[in-house]
Amino acid sequence: TLIEWRMVKQATKGQQQIADENDETVKQYGIATVISGGLYLALAMTVFNMDSYAWWGWAISMAIQLTAVFVMRAISRSKRDAKGHCIDAGLDLNDSSAIGEPCKDLIILATISQIVGLFTNYGFLALLGAPAYGIYKALAGFIIPWATASPPQEEEQDEREDKKARKMERRMKRIQ
Repeated sequence: TLIEWRMVKQATKGQQQIADENDETVKQYGIATVISGGLYLALAMTVFNMDSYAWWGWAISMAIQLTAVFVMRAISRSKRDAKGHCIDAGLDLNDSSAIGEPCKDLIILATISQIVGLFTNYGFLALLGAPAYGIYKALAGFIIPWATASPPQEEEQDEREDKKARKMERRMKRIQ
């Protein structure tokens, strides 16, 4: 039997659904930030004997987490009309190509570094993965394609040369 192929339109989300999902996402990551920071603080003060490097690591990871949560909250702020209907949901935090994904990744990275940092101060070195990943994305996404792109003038010359070559071929066919 033949399988019938159809173009399937990807379902789009409405503004209200985006706003609800954004609120839920910010709430979940905010709770994760508070729990991981509070758990580290409580365990560091009672069970583990922490030195100043550990406290600096905790402070830096908390600053990263709180900044990421506040950025997520700011970009996903929805606008509503007088009746309470969602007019604009803000940016979709669950879109993999939007700014919400790196914010979520930073929160996860900082949470993991806090958990590992309870056992060893080297756990906070995981936070160096964020700038390394940012440099990689900048190189792979912007700098290398820009540096290796051919100038537009050469492309126009190539098109002209191709056009001239095709024109010559047509002339030669007429002569034969």
